[in-house]
Formats: sequence, structure tokens, C-alpha cells
Amino acid sequence: MATEQHDAFFLDAHLKYVANLSKQKESLESCMSEHMRVSGFYWAVGCLAALGKE
Repeated sequence: MATEQHDAFFLDAHLKYVANLSKQKESLESCMSEHMRVSGFYWAVGCLAALGKE
């Protein structure tokens, strides 16, 4: 049984999705990914502080 794989990565589509996600404050995707944005901000600030780049 043959299966077809889609190996293409649509970078522009992913970038557009992420950029639009921040504009949709009330969408399900925005609500479900908020914890990741907060965590990412926490780690980014922590890394900058550890590197002395506050």
C-alpha cells in the first residue's frame, strides 16, 4: 500500500499564521497558546539577564 508524504514546509504560511495569531486576541488558538508566549518571554528575559544584557 503506497502512501504519499508531504515533505514541503511552507515557511511563509507559518510566519503569516504566527503574525496573525497575535492580532486575534479572542480566538481559540490565541487563548490556547498564551501560556507559551508568557513562558517564552520569561526565558528570553532570564537569558538576557544572565548574559548581562538587561
